Amino acid sequence: MRLKITKSALPSAGRFGLDRVNPPDQPSRSSRQNAGFTLVELVISVAIVALVFGGILKAYIQAGTRIQWTGYSLAAGSQASEVIEQIKAATWDPSQVGSPNQAINLNLQGASYNAGTRTYTGYSITPLDVPVTSTNAILNATNFITVQMINIDANSNVVCQSIRVDTVWPFGRKICTNTICTIIAPDNASNGSF
Repeated sequence: MRLKITKSALPSAGRFGLDRVNPPDQPSRSSRQNAGFTLVELVISVAIVALVFGGILKAYIQAGTRIQWTGYSLAAGSQASEVIEQIKAATWDPSQVGSPNQAINLNLQGASYNAGTRTYTGYSITPLDVPVTSTNAILNATNFITVQMINIDANSNVVCQSIRVDTVWPFGRKICTNTICTIIAPDNASNGSF
């Protein structure tokens, strides 16, 4: 048996982009000249690219600034915690004769005691433990300390001390503050007195 191959059974050359019978129309010379970008399109595309890269750079700069602020804030919080721990470690025992209270014997500048409100205030200047970019530069923070005696109950002789430390530190053109407050009870080595 013989196979008969007809013209319709052969694959079309046009299917593969090889249509030799009807080649595609060649573009005219004027359409070839209009095939590029115009100046307006170029300017708009450059502006879009500039906006995108400008936004990326701004985000990187802002992230770096926030990281630096976070480091300074953590160092200032650490300074305030250090002062709180100093006061908590001081001896304060109202049950002893003379009621020693070493919490108000801190080495503070501008220290003052108000007997009416039983408040001790003062400040200290300490360097923050942060790396500074300029040579021999130290970033100082000011700790404003307030220690106040508080009666738990108006009819009771039970007292505690309220401690507040405000650490003020510079960041660029701004002044920032970290505040830590706590209340401590006396050492009270002789608990039979209360």
